[in-house]
Amino acid sequence: MPVATSINSTNVRNSLALAWYRMHLGVASVLAPKRAVDTASRLFATPPRFAHTPREREFLATGERFDVIAPDARLAVWRFGNAGRPAIVASHGWGGRGAQFRSFVPALLEAGYQVVVFDHAGHGLSEGDESSLIHFMRDIGAVVARVETHGVKVVGMIGHSLGAAAAGAWLNTSRRDMRVVLLAPPTSIQRWSGFFARRRILSEFRNKGILVGRPFPPMINHLRVSVGVPEEMDRFMKAFKEIFPKKTSATMAARG
Repeated sequence: MPVATSINSTNVRNSLALAWYRMHLGVASVLAPKRAVDTASRLFATPPRFAHTPREREFLATGERFDVIAPDARLAVWRFGNAGRPAIVASHGWGGRGAQFRSFVPALLEAGYQVVVFDHAGHGLSEGDESSLIHFMRDIGAVVARVETHGVKVVGMIGHSLGAAAAGAWLNTSRRDMRVVLLAPPTSIQRWSGFFARRRILSEFRNKGILVGRPFPPMINHLRVSVGVPEEMDRFMKAFKEIFPKKTSATMAARG
């Protein structure tokens, strides 16, 4: 099957799945509200998985592929540049792929770094069905640890959207000091959950406060169970608020 056809087929399947979930939740919200909330919570933690574009495939073919065993999944990772150079790690956003950072790689290689991109759990070529900001943080920690096992220091990080939020929170909890560029980081978990409710789940749920609230307990409880470490969720929420104050609004933040 041609690559373009494969990508279109993946998008069609995602659209059909979303339509089915909306219909299912519409019925379940009337007949079995608790079950509907459980289903919505699970969907909240299930990222869309899109096929790589031809340009992304070409880009990945020029890197060195290896796997990293993270706490929640086996991750697909690629290294570009000399493995002995200081490393820059890139963390993509929800529904994204590491290959989306391909435009950043040439300049970073020319500046004397190696670049490590990867697909988060439940994304791209990595394993897993569910993901979350906690998964993202754990993924980052596992990739950084693997890169540094050979004596190479990770000196910088690039993050986009939820990948930026996870990068910021991981840096805060790990107390690592490095240069970081965060592209379009979300400034509020509640806004993010509201976006999910508006775009992917029935508006009636959002209006009733089932999906969005303070602190939208069904979502938090589901992530507590799926992640398996309740305390880590609390640490993340605290770190997220410290990194991204409620009034912060920016398309790019840089620290270095």
